[in-house]
Amino acid sequence: MKIVQTYYSYADNKNPIYDTAGFLTADMNWKSMALSCLLLKKHYGSVTLYCNGSVKEIVSKLKIPYDEMVVIPDFMQEYKGCNLWALPKIYTYSQQKTPFLHVDCDWFMFDRLSTQIEKSDVIGQNIEYDDQYYNKRTFEKMLSYGCEFPLWIKDIAESSSILRVINAGVLGGQDISFIQEYVELIKKFIHANVDTLRKINDGFVNSIYEQLFLYFLSQKHRKEIGLCTVGDKLSTKFDWLPMDFSCSPKTGYMHMLAGIKRQFRSYVFVSQYLHYINPTVSNHITKYCYEHNISPLINFPELGIFLEKSKSMQQLAKENNNESKVHEISTAYDEINIKLSKDILEIFQEQSKCKDLLWSNISLLEKKVMINPKCKIISISHEDIIRNVLHLDDNILRKVTNIKDLAVVITPDATLGQPQKLLLAGVKMQIIGYLQNVKNATFKEIKNCLEVKQQGEGISKKLYEKDVDKVFRSLVYSNILVFS
Repeated sequence: MKIVQTYYSYADNKNPIYDTAGFLTADMNWKSMALSCLLLKKHYGSVTLYCNGSVKEIVSKLKIPYDEMVVIPDFMQEYKGCNLWALPKIYTYSQQKTPFLHVDCDWFMFDRLSTQIEKSDVIGQNIEYDDQYYNKRTFEKMLSYGCEFPLWIKDIAESSSILRVINAGVLGGQDISFIQEYVELIKKFIHANVDTLRKINDGFVNSIYEQLFLYFLSQKHRKEIGLCTVGDKLSTKFDWLPMDFSCSPKTGYMHMLAGIKRQFRSYVFVSQYLHYINPTVSNHITKYCYEHNISPLINFPELGIFLEKSKSMQQLAKENNNESKVHEISTAYDEINIKLSKDILEIFQEQSKCKDLLWSNISLLEKKVMINPKCKIISISHEDIIRNVLHLDDNILRKVTNIKDLAVVITPDATLGQPQKLLLAGVKMQIIGYLQNVKNATFKEIKNCLEVKQQGEGISKKLYEKDVDKVFRSLVYSNILVFS
């Protein structure tokens, strides 16, 4: 099966290096493409990129390792003002003569697709049930503007209260003649409505001709559809996404669609995961972008890139009338900040070593850990929180209302270039309390000690084991615990 991707830059600048493509920054865009490409190569060996000429030049300079790059003609000028950003993908589909899989450049395949999916007539990401009625409203809007649809599509859409579509984060299949029929359906629709689509100028129309047409045509011909939701490797709500990014080995599939790609946590994940699987490519993209005045949002100390420090704790102390607990936290923050400035390279290397172990270990139970000697833990009360020792949102504040044992931990973070203030409570506080007494221990020893208490409180052992592993990873990832 041939693996293909498409990237058509609409940047007005002839140099698309500054193209963010909806991400927070341009470097995140290119790192997403590199990560997607590398994961596909891991499973399928070869990946072809279809792109416009300026993109081919940039991708070559960034050394993103595509096996082949095919230049797409600059035909999109003809559709200027129509907002038809999915059309270059349709062009790529039209060029395929053998079974293929098209994967978006913000789609990460940690596991290869199953044989069952790969052998399907048609392959898609998942069925979208349009519970927000985006597709229904868009279809009705297009009709109101006078868009001409094939009668059979119009009849189905108008008689359906909810319009189902196939998400095209991945799209392809074995039945090439069917896919070419699907492509021709889109071409005829666009040709008949280009002037009307220019008047509408709504990006949601891409979901109609790319995703709704695919679903309707598949249903019409009763095609076998292979979906990536098989085995729950991809949630249709994307609630599986490990947004705490605690470095557990990744499985399944991830799609940085819509607002997900504009989250800072996503930026951290893409940057660090790419650096984990291929530091050479990661460093080269960072360096090349930085040389073109694209500064990353997190630190890369080996390249001498640092962030400005955020509002100091000393300022916060003044704002809170120098209460003793605030002053204690402020002093600890400033001390750690000074040490971080002096030892940022050493701290960065320590953090990287710990994260590498997190990525590569499914189970941490036999690993021995200790509290990071570079961090400071300060006990606080619920009353301290109410007096704004920490600024917490209402949801977190409600969760800790009845918790007696609370602490603030201040830990140096070389990735973000500043100390981090975190609240410790619940199981995290129990782990810290245990290690304060025994100095160091394996995760298994800690778990066994805490398990007795958890069982006494009636918590399921299976649920507890799942949660406590996540807590361990979070504490290491946050630089609060280190491997000893």
